[in-house]
Amino acid sequence: YNQLSQHLRGLHKVLNEAAQRDALQACKRRKILEDLASLRASNPEEPMVSTLDLEEAQDFLDVAQAPAEEEECGNPRCKEKVKKLQDQVADLNQQIDTLTDSLKIVSRRYHLLRRRSLPTPSSQVTRVTRKLLSALGSPGEKEGEGPEQSVAEPEEEPEEVEGPGPSKKAHSGTTAYPFPDHVPALS
Repeated sequence: YNQLSQHLRGLHKVLNEAAQRDALQACKRRKILEDLASLRASNPEEPMVSTLDLEEAQDFLDVAQAPAEEEECGNPRCKEKVKKLQDQVADLNQQIDTLTDSLKIVSRRYHLLRRRSLPTPSSQVTRVTRKLLSALGSPGEKEGEGPEQSVAEPEEEPEEVEGPGPSKKAHSGTTAYPFPDHVPALS
């Protein structure tokens, strides 16, 4: 079928892609029906289930008996005009095919670029996490480490109210830890 499709593309330029595809499908169908008919004629031991070749043979005979296309005019001007119009049709069909292919390529590229421009869920989670950590500050961080700190808004240490209960300040540093004094901290 590859040779047939090349033949249709090369020698039948009047046909556009859809007409070429239809002609190729019709040829494939005709070949299948011929193979079914020859198999039926060989009288196989297993009875044939398909009656497609019998039904299609009748339809094919009906189509073959249909009147032929209009006869060509003998006038040379008429023939010249028909040839010119056929060439124009072939040119327009080729332009349609070229534009259709270009549209497919551009659409494919557009969808690919659009897909690439959308953030992936994992990058969104990472970005939101960084934003939250930089806004809150991590309790175990030392100055200058960890998430980016805003230059415009320096971090202020929260004022601690001394009251009954364990102290929330560590003995060695100024950073507040969430554990009481009696729990040793590993730094």
